[in-house]
Parts: sequence; C-alpha cells; structure tokens
Amino acid sequence: MPELVLHLPEIEAQGRKSYDLALSRAWLADAFEGTDLSVPDDAPEPPGRLVLDAQKAGDDVVLQGSLSAALLTPCARCNGPVRLDVSVPFTQHLTPRPAAGELPEELELTPEDLELEHYAGDEVVLDALVREAILLELPMRPLHPEGGCDPEVEALLAAAERRSAQGPLAGLASLKDKLKS
Repeated sequence: MPELVLHLPEIEAQGRKSYDLALSRAWLADAFEGTDLSVPDDAPEPPGRLVLDAQKAGDDVVLQGSLSAALLTPCARCNGPVRLDVSVPFTQHLTPRPAAGELPEELELTPEDLELEHYAGDEVVLDALVREAILLELPMRPLHPEGGCDPEVEALLAAAERRSAQGPLAGLASLKDKLKS
C-alpha cells in the first residue's frame, strides 16, 4: 500500500501546496527489502524526509523540494556497515496517464517522453519515485572513510597493493632466486 500520496484536489484548491512527508523506518525497510540497505539504529526519527512544493500546471503536476534519508550498506572494501546520509534535490514533472484507447498501436517515443512520469486519477503516488531517487544518489562502491575499515582487512589490502606494485611476475622472480641457492 503506497504511503507517499498527494491528492490533486488539495493542490488544485490552493494552487500550490507544501508537503513535509516522513520516510518512516517501516517505509524504508519495505522500499529496500531484498537489498543490502537498512536503517541505522541511531538514525533520527523519522530516518528520512521528503519536503516539497506541489503545483498544478494545466493537467500536469510539478514537484520541487528535497529528499533526505539515513541508510546503512556494506563497505565494498571490508563488508562492514557504512552509514550513508543521502540528501538530494527532488524535482519531478508528472503528466496524466493517457487512457488505453488514446494510444496508437505503434508508438514512437522521443527522449523527452522517456523522462516523463505519469499519475492516474486524483492521486500522485510518489513511493517508487522516492525509492529511485535514493538509489540513484547512492555511491556504486560505498567505502568507509580512510582508516575506517577493519584493521586486519586494511593490512591485507596494503600487502596486496605492495605485491601488485612490484609487478605481476614479482612472485616468480623470488622463486628464481630461491632455486639458484
């Protein structure tokens, strides 16, 4: 069941409406179920927030604001938990979803068409858009700050780096020296 829903009659009645929507622990857990993302125990309540202004422009809806969330994910280096504090501007332009009978049999989409999001009826459901905005803001390889990983892992990685700096055949050279003696 979607939790982040805007009602168009409210926006139309005021012309512009401001929202401050909480992203609860339960919402974040549901949104990122099946991923390595979780909410830190020490995150504030609520651990995420969507603050935006909604405005009607003809039949379209324009949303502008900001999105923030506190999340945990495994470090790509040591696999320990890394806290990520996501803070991103949130801008979205939504158009009404065309009725099935209004679409031609063959439809050629332009690049602008691919960037459009749609709403249906009198509600704008933001759950999937907010989830996507958070995922796009996350680093591809989340890492602890320098020196934040497990010391054993850092020592192993430093040793591997030293070996690779000597070249791929460095191990064979030491073997050659041992065979000479």
